[in-house]
Amino acid sequence: DKEAMIELTNTIISKTLSGDLDQATSVDLLSDLLATNEMDRVEINEDDNTTTGDIHLTEEAYRLLFTKGLTKKNDISQKGQFAANETLTIEWEENKIENVRIVGPFRKYNQIEISWRDARLLGVRPPVRRSGDLEDAVDLVVTSDEGSFNLKNCCIIPNRHIHMNQTMADALKVVDNQEVNVKVEGPKGGILKAFVKISDDGVFEFHIDTDDANSFMLSNGDEVELEI
Repeated sequence: DKEAMIELTNTIISKTLSGDLDQATSVDLLSDLLATNEMDRVEINEDDNTTTGDIHLTEEAYRLLFTKGLTKKNDISQKGQFAANETLTIEWEENKIENVRIVGPFRKYNQIEISWRDARLLGVRPPVRRSGDLEDAVDLVVTSDEGSFNLKNCCIIPNRHIHMNQTMADALKVVDNQEVNVKVEGPKGGILKAFVKISDDGVFEFHIDTDDANSFMLSNGDEVELEI
């Protein structure tokens, strides 16, 4: 059944990362599994993948806003990342959105990810970008109970992307930043374009914002189909 196939896929990947299974064998096994059991389906995470926004900060920027350290609220699906207890208000001119959650751990750059709907509420026009690509990103003011400052070139609308590790990418025969289609079933189904995002510990998962989720009547934990 589906749960057994997911468990087997995770076991293959885990054994590959630990060195118990060589890369070539792992790719062959995953390719067979994907071909015969329709494991080219992507789960939307049940936690924080369709939130109204995420904030990623450098430690230096964080220290300007909080005197205490960053604390974990809960782990999120991508390994090593977590939703923090700390939140910020993001502002531009007269407009603001409160309680936008910080995602840890600290990064080497500051980035705020929002939806187009929230961009309109703030009165800004961020570019649609891959995470970490901050060319033409817009400025926003970030505020905590302890501090406030203008965060330069930080705000983007994140592109739709599918997380995976290299083993899964090899099995699917895709490369980093490749554009693929994602098929959504249901009363407002359709095709979304998304980009492959490969990382060492990437967990196979489709990430979208609330605009796309609402348009296609998707909820966290729903399944969609990856078309390559």
